Amino acid sequence: MRLVKNTLYSAAGAGVPLLVTIITLPMLIAEIGLERYGGLAIAWLFLGYFTSADFGIGRAVTQRVASIATADKDARAAVVWTGLITLLGLSVLLSAGLYIAASWYFSGLFQAGEDVRTELEASVWMLALSAPILGLFGVLSGALMGVERFARVSISAIISNTSMQLLPLVAAIWFGPDLRLLIAAALFAKLAGILLLVLPVVRLFLLGRSLAFSVAEARVLGQFGSWVFVSVLVGMLIVYLDRLTIGAVAGALAAAAYVIPFQIANRTMLVPFAFSQALFPRLASDDAALAVSRGKDATVLNMAVYTPITILLIAGAEPLLVLWLGAELDPRSILVGQIVMTGCWLNAASTVAFSFLQARGQPKFAAVL
Repeated sequence: MRLVKNTLYSAAGAGVPLLVTIITLPMLIAEIGLERYGGLAIAWLFLGYFTSADFGIGRAVTQRVASIATADKDARAAVVWTGLITLLGLSVLLSAGLYIAASWYFSGLFQAGEDVRTELEASVWMLALSAPILGLFGVLSGALMGVERFARVSISAIISNTSMQLLPLVAAIWFGPDLRLLIAAALFAKLAGILLLVLPVVRLFLLGRSLAFSVAEARVLGQFGSWVFVSVLVGMLIVYLDRLTIGAVAGALAAAAYVIPFQIANRTMLVPFAFSQALFPRLASDDAALAVSRGKDATVLNMAVYTPITILLIAGAEPLLVLWLGAELDPRSILVGQIVMTGCWLNAASTVAFSFLQARGQPKFAAVL
């Protein structure tokens, strides 16, 4: 029963923001136009890529905390402190990498009007300075998921991701379509969600325990996290490279035509991801035989739930998109949505197996594959 509740919490963390996106996206496009929305989507892409690639430390903390669930509190506190300190040290590279990559792309490759390009170039420093702060989300949420505190992680995700849709819309209505203001509003929303994780992490792991950095734990987290990091970098590059290429070759309007159906299709992955995320700490703490059995059953259940969703959205792509966007719909978006949903279905089939390999301390195999 707790596994079902954790899955529902994880699904809510992505599902509520998805609903808000469906409601507010047509309004945002009406306020700022398709070209600016295409630029904003690419900016969020850079932010999502670099802040999700937290060097695998967040996932490593989840696996480590779950696997030592019966250990004393000092041992778990050492894992969390070590994860936080390690992430902050590595975040210098994270921030520098984001600044260089985004500056290079927006100043050269990205095809857009001069106003849009100028606003995006002027926003790069905000993305870079916020990357280390947002990178902490992985460690904080990872620690809480390791002890199956999915409700708090879900609340943080709902507030953060919902505000990330609402605050830029409010900024556009009150102050105009300047992308610098919209990006600042979105980053403020992300920061608010992270702050909600700090209190429970302090209360559960760090309160009354002195700051402690363990070289041994850093080595364990680093070995595990490095392979997770490879998986994240390669996986997200595969997912994001299409949008970057479209923005560079065909421009901001084409990027918007692609990103809009992609967002909805990709958000349906909340179902298999939520399930595998809730399953992860169990797979890490189970004995080998139970973990295999649980993984097999979970894979079948996962696809039994997700397949009807896929069929519905592929068959109904045209009427649903027309109903949603009306005159703002680019006809090219319909086929894009159908193709991307097919890819999501194939990807969903692997989510439990992927979590199983990482939870059992074998992230290398997932990364190599």
